Order: sequence, then C-alpha cells, then structure tokens
Amino acid sequence: EGDYAEILNRQYWRALGIWVGDTELVFRKATKVGNNNFLRHEWLTLGRRTPGESKITSLEIVGEDASYFQLYIDKNNGNDKISGSNDETSRTDIMLHERDCLNIRVTFEHTIAPQCLMETIDARVRIEHDAGSDPIEVQLMVPSHTLITPGSSQASSRIAWLTPNQLEECEQQY
Repeated sequence: EGDYAEILNRQYWRALGIWVGDTELVFRKATKVGNNNFLRHEWLTLGRRTPGESKITSLEIVGEDASYFQLYIDKNNGNDKISGSNDETSRTDIMLHERDCLNIRVTFEHTIAPQCLMETIDARVRIEHDAGSDPIEVQLMVPSHTLITPGSSQASSRIAWLTPNQLEECEQQY
C-alpha cells in the first residue's frame, strides 16, 4: 500500500474509469503442439483507478481472422474460455472496482505459425464497457515475413501464405 499510495500522491494525470495495458498485441514465435498446431499466448490487462465500479458489458474477438484467437480469464486458478473460434458468444457483466485489474490471456492457435503469416491479420479484442461511450479495441498482430508469396489455395484475399517449401523453411527458422 505504501508504494501505491506514494504513486497516487504524485499522479498528475487524470485517473480513468477503465484502462487497458496495450493497444496492440503482437504474436511472435509460437510453439508447435501436437502434430498440427502452433500455439502462442499473450496477456492483456484491464483495470480501474477511480472510486466506484465499471462493468465490462462485452469482451470478444472480432474481425475476419477472429477464429485464429481465443480469450481466457484466470478464474479460481483455472482458465475460463470467454470467446474464440467456434464460440460466437462473449463474456458479459464482468465488474471492475477501484484498483482492480483483470488479466486476459489471448491465445493464437493455428496450423501455420504466426511468424509465417503476413501482418495483415484482421482481428481485434473489442471491450465494451459502461465507463464511456466508445468500445476499446486492441489490435492483434503477427510479425511480417519477407518470403510471403500470395496465391496459395489456403490464402484469403488479405492473407498470403508461404509456398510449402517456404513454409517449411520458415518454421525451421523458429
């Protein structure tokens, strides 16, 4: 409490009803799990600094590539899935009180490693809340790769995949 109180006493900026730790999450090198999937976790933190409470009315992944990602919160020392592939629902009515913070695990899972995709992933974490009128959006990104070749049969109009040989080379580098 001593360090926290000291920081609050020196604070010259306006306290927020709700804050988010990052405006973008970058998913770099992933771990291969099993025979087919690559997995990478990043963490997003939400919090409240002002007296009272804020309600998170919706917490979900949106965008054309939302199915690559899932959201989990740590609840009672376990993981509680709140949004992701094959799950069209979002978690609602999460309460944040003064000095509270909520840690959210954002998981990338796909058959192709994130570092082997182009950076034009269309996915965001959207947080709707009652502490203001605008939802908060956190961009989900993957690093670009120089060997990207468009035209694969798996490619969407926005994501170009590596050729099979380039994909193998890319995954061996990481």
